[in-house]
This record gives sequence, C-alpha cells and structure tokens, in this order.
Amino acid sequence: WWEDNAEPGTLIVSSVLPDSPADRAGIREGDRIVEMAGAGFKDGNAFRKRAAELTGLTDVTVERQGRMLARQIPLPAR
Repeated sequence: WWEDNAEPGTLIVSSVLPDSPADRAGIREGDRIVEMAGAGFKDGNAFRKRAAELTGLTDVTVERQGRMLARQIPLPAR
C-alpha cells in the first residue's frame, strides 16, 4: 500500500498477492482502506499495529470507485 498526504487515515492498495488474506477478502489494487475492526486509523503504522493485534476474520471497510464496501479479511493467529 501507499499513503497519500491528501487523504490522511487512508491506505491505497498498490498490489494484492494471489492467495493472500487481502486476495481472499476480495480486496483489489486501487482500493482505499479506510477502516479496520470498526475504527479508523491515523496512518500506515497505526494500521500495521492494529493488524498485528487482531486474529481471525476482521472487518475492513474499503472505498472502491466511490462506493464503500465491507470486507472480512482473515488474519492469522499469532
């Protein structure tokens, strides 16, 4: 992903690896991740930290072509 200073609290998906958790959740290149586990995040570091704390199916909200979509991403147990 990459961050755009004009869109704080948003991560723009730059690529999705086949059979990755993001791929299995239906997340696509160009999607904008705006929320995870029911809450926004400040930046990529905050997103990474939250993802490391969560396991199992996790709700993610993405914006795709102006539409908000709910997805569930399977995060591995740690």
